Amino acid sequence: MTDQSPFDTNVVTLTRFVMEEGRRAQGTGELTQLLNAVCTAVKAISTAVRKAGIAHLLTEVIGNKISTPLKTKTPVL
Repeated sequence: MTDQSPFDTNVVTLTRFVMEEGRRAQGTGELTQLLNAVCTAVKAISTAVRKAGIAHLLTEVIGNKISTPLKTKTPVL
């Protein structure tokens, strides 16, 4: 085994980067607020798209398994 950790714990997220650079610039904070709002909106859209994709796949898989037996005719005895 290696001595390296499997996860990098010194990760700089976009939000952290924007906040640090905003503090360093010593501005009014308006650009920082705007960038944080855009970042939050992108995260929300990404989550919605990801959930919709999974829901679509589940509908395809479950829908096909359920509807296939219903499409076959039952033999009349």
